[in-house]
Amino acid sequence: MSDHQHPETDQANRQAVHRLRDSAADSVKRMDEHGMILTIGDSENYFAETYFTAAKNIRVNEHAARPCLDDQALDEIAHRLVATFAAEELRRI
Repeated sequence: MSDHQHPETDQANRQAVHRLRDSAADSVKRMDEHGMILTIGDSENYFAETYFTAAKNIRVNEHAARPCLDDQALDEIAHRLVATFAAEELRRI
């Protein structure tokens, strides 16, 4: 068996990375609209974990889980992140 991946696998991996970056960039923009700063790197890490968790919960691979995070889901995630951060800040006061 060859150590090289098939071209289809390479393309699927590139598409997955592209979708992850797009989701991260969208999230950074949405957080900015709420007056909060989120870095692309932190956002990518968050979405990589979110995709992994979603895939595990619905028993599909991460590639299949990614389309589940549409614009509405990204908006809800941004709202939840802002609410979570605000609640943590209130507890510190």
